[in-house]
Amino acid sequence: MLSALFIFIIDGTQAKQPYFNKRPYYVFMACVPIGLAIFLIPIPLPMSIHVSLALISINIIPSVVAFKQSRERSGLEKALPDFIRDVAEGRKIGLSPEGSIEQLASKNYGRLSKSIKTMGSQISWGLPILKVIKTFANSVDSWITMAIGTLMVEVVDVGGGTVGSFSTMADFTRKVNELESEKRSALRPYIFVVYMAGIMLVLTTFMMVYFLSEPISAKISTPLPGLSMTPATVQSLLTASIFDGWVIGLVAGKMGGGSVADGFKHSLILVLVSLTMVTFSGALLGHAI
Repeated sequence: MLSALFIFIIDGTQAKQPYFNKRPYYVFMACVPIGLAIFLIPIPLPMSIHVSLALISINIIPSVVAFKQSRERSGLEKALPDFIRDVAEGRKIGLSPEGSIEQLASKNYGRLSKSIKTMGSQISWGLPILKVIKTFANSVDSWITMAIGTLMVEVVDVGGGTVGSFSTMADFTRKVNELESEKRSALRPYIFVVYMAGIMLVLTTFMMVYFLSEPISAKISTPLPGLSMTPATVQSLLTASIFDGWVIGLVAGKMGGGSVADGFKHSLILVLVSLTMVTFSGALLGHAI
């Protein structure tokens, strides 16, 4: 509940983009029944490991989808200023906007190359440049790229596609990318703090189990019922700490990436780290597991 409250507060304070792809959330909702099925299947494993497997099955596919989407978006936004700058250079030597884009279709722009090749092919087929740019803006999975594509339409349609207008737009796009990069760099330390919080949950659970079981059983001849730590109690504590780490990963994604979908991979990593720590600590404190 506290994590949900933090996500709500962060969502209210962060600048939000008008468009975002909901595909990772749909994949996540489709994977929830798989995790529930794994949780309900009677597997002869400790509850902490059983719950960890269920959480991993829920997050692994959405994590891959969200990671690919994030890389695609980042690649588009990184290459876009160079593309617009090259269009401006083409205008300097007398090429039309159509000719500039067609000439750049063979140049490597990373993840933007496919869209530029499509634009060049459409121009060679005789389609109007305004329609080509609009199609490009509607096909990409990045709000910044969509907005810049719309500006390109206005620059060509209203401004005539002059060298100055393309140069100004390239500088603006590069500045936006720099601001986004600075924001991610500034928030990255907070993600590490969230990771440490998830790891400390498991560590403090084991410390509590150790100090409430080992010293008491060694120093008190008649164990006190209220101070005993049964294996079921230990498993309940470990399961709760692993689940809390999974939820904390969602907070890390919202804090550092701006969306809960970016937290799918953090949740997956925290569950794997917690599961590793449970296995390692259980080998050292086998009597407590």
